[in-house]
Formats: sequence, C-alpha cells, structure tokens
Amino acid sequence: KIDEARQGSVVQLVDKAIPPDKKSSPKRLLIVACSTIGGFVLAIFWVLFSEALRLARKDPRQRDQLSALARSFGRS
Repeated sequence: KIDEARQGSVVQLVDKAIPPDKKSSPKRLLIVACSTIGGFVLAIFWVLFSEALRLARKDPRQRDQLSALARSFGRS
C-alpha cells in the first residue's frame, strides 16, 4: 500500500471535455406539447362522461342500470 501511495494517481486526462454543440435530450418542447394535448383530450373525455352520467341519472331506467353496475363493483 505504501508503494501505491508513492506512485500517485492512475487517472490520466485523455481529451479535454467540451460541451456538445446541440442538446440531445430531453426534448422539452415535445414533452410539453404531448402533455398539453393529452391533458386536453382527457379533459374532453371527463366532461363528456360527466354529462352522460348526469343525464343517465335523470332517466329512471338508466338510474336502475347504474345502480346495478355500482353494486357489481361493490359500491352502494
């Protein structure tokens, strides 16, 4: 161990580090655009589903079907 300490560092600097000319990843604009579009699509589905559920609750026949469906999933 004493001989290893006398020899010094084994690491050599091969090439000088330079920053890349072009950023490779993550592609922030693509991530933001896809997230925005995905959120918008999910919001539209949520609104349509909520409205369909609200209208179904007004109809007595569909209300009974919704109750049966809720019971089958374990909710009362």
